Amino acid sequence: MDAFNNYASSSAVLMRMDNPPAKADLEHIPGVNQVEFISDKQARIHFEGSEEEITDRLIAASIAGGWRLKEINLDKGVLDEVFKQLSDTSGQ
Repeated sequence: MDAFNNYASSSAVLMRMDNPPAKADLEHIPGVNQVEFISDKQARIHFEGSEEEITDRLIAASIAGGWRLKEINLDKGVLDEVFKQLSDTSGQ
């Protein structure tokens, strides 16, 4: 269980926006650890803490910054990677 808590402590959301901000603007939002732009209008935001809190912060920043947020979802790929890593280490 400790291994799961360690792997699951950092998660990510995917955001799709019509008018995305600079990477630095996203990185300054409390709780954001890392930002990866997947395309010119989609970013993967790695965060610590509650999904609800980071989602609220990102939505508020989007409204204030005029990013024209179109979609925000928990990044399922990150969860798949957590379970893959746990499966790989559980047999050791």
